Amino acid sequence: MKRLLKEAASEFTANIDTGKKLPKVGVVGEIYIKYNSFGHLNVLDWLAEQGVEVVAPSIYNFFINSFVNRHINKENHIKPVDLPLFVTDVAYKIIFRYAKSYDKVCQDFPFYRPFADMFHEAKLAERIINMAANFGEGWLIPAEMSSLAEDGVKNIISLQPFACISNHIISKGIEKKMRKLYPDVNLLFLDFDGGTSEANVFNRLHFLIANE
Repeated sequence: MKRLLKEAASEFTANIDTGKKLPKVGVVGEIYIKYNSFGHLNVLDWLAEQGVEVVAPSIYNFFINSFVNRHINKENHIKPVDLPLFVTDVAYKIIFRYAKSYDKVCQDFPFYRPFADMFHEAKLAERIINMAANFGEGWLIPAEMSSLAEDGVKNIISLQPFACISNHIISKGIEKKMRKLYPDVNLLFLDFDGGTSEANVFNRLHFLIANE
């Protein structure tokens, strides 16, 4: 796998225009809607067709944040942890070290985004939201928004199913604090359900990228 990834990084770098600067749009939100083209009406493909670099955090974040949640659950007395924290912390360090070895392999590709350290991401999120909101995506949404903003991504869209508590409520609930911390960031919240109007979605996206 590492050999193939290294070859891919080299081939992509050799065959694309790495000097062209494209406007960036970060994407956060509910795990299904964010990564499934059918669920979000192919908005990521549409953005790419408009000459936008789409920046989506790794799906790795969703599964690895459970190591942070163990600390949150114990500190806030949400629920008991079945293993001592030092044991799971060691496990996290092993997994993270393994993930960083893939970062090293792919570093030659200029658009590659390294795996996130979820404990660092949690530090970003706790400035915005109570970390007890660790259900579903929960604090991961403000964490990924903040991480994108810290990396210079000035346009961020949040994709969520209509009325999903851990997305629809939290994403919009943190908007004021996000704008206070990152006043130069443009935020757009898009809700999806069976009756979502494509015209409404793409009109709002047009306004977002027009302001870039």
